[in-house]
Amino acid sequence: MALPKERTVGEYLEQGPELLFLYHPALGPLYSIIQRKIQGGHFHLGASVLFELADLYAKNLEVNGCLEIYAEKPIGHYSSKGDLHFSKEAGSCILENVTIENTGVDWKSSSPYWKMNLKTRESVKIVLKGKSKFIARNLHLQGSHTFIIEDGQTIKIL
Repeated sequence: MALPKERTVGEYLEQGPELLFLYHPALGPLYSIIQRKIQGGHFHLGASVLFELADLYAKNLEVNGCLEIYAEKPIGHYSSKGDLHFSKEAGSCILENVTIENTGVDWKSSSPYWKMNLKTRESVKIVLKGKSKFIARNLHLQGSHTFIIEDGQTIKIL
């Protein structure tokens, strides 16, 4: 995975972070596990990437802007009592040779970044409900797009 060049403190304060990468703890939790799930690719300067799921495979993913993937059930399902059960009843996503290109986060309007009140100009959002799956291969997305995959459904863009 290629990452942007680190900004100086002055550049950071003036232009925002070089990269925002947030992920669900179950994606790893070890970096060696995350490295197996995210192979190759490039996160460009100013990119914002959020992976709120555990079952992800991304190979040669390029993000120049904002990409958000949310799973309503990132690690399993809840019993009738409300107890979490780790299971395969979770959202999953496969991205191979996918490029995301949009204007992303307006960093000047989003400070302080740690509060996550980010103002996005454009973003690609993938929402996985229940046990759903999103598969994309050899895809170039420009601008804003939202994909909502219902429980039990699979969307394939090949």
